[in-house]
Amino acid sequence: MFILSRSEVLEANMIREVTRKDIPNCVELIRDSFMTVADEYGFTAENEPRFTAFAISEDRLYWHMEKEHRPMFVAEEEPAF
Repeated sequence: MFILSRSEVLEANMIREVTRKDIPNCVELIRDSFMTVADEYGFTAENEPRFTAFAISEDRLYWHMEKEHRPMFVAEEEPAF
């Protein structure tokens, strides 16, 4: 779910598995993070609908978690969710 440098992982106080209740916050975080790239390159939902900022949804992450059993983790300095 998140790509961290080795130093970021070591500095994080807590790495934990994402739970079902975290998914809405994860979607918001992913959208916000990828939106900076979309803004920089002029991507919109109309011209790049499959770009992560526009394609991510709660349903999609629930599918990855529950049907594909993808491991999802979050690194937190303080509990974010």
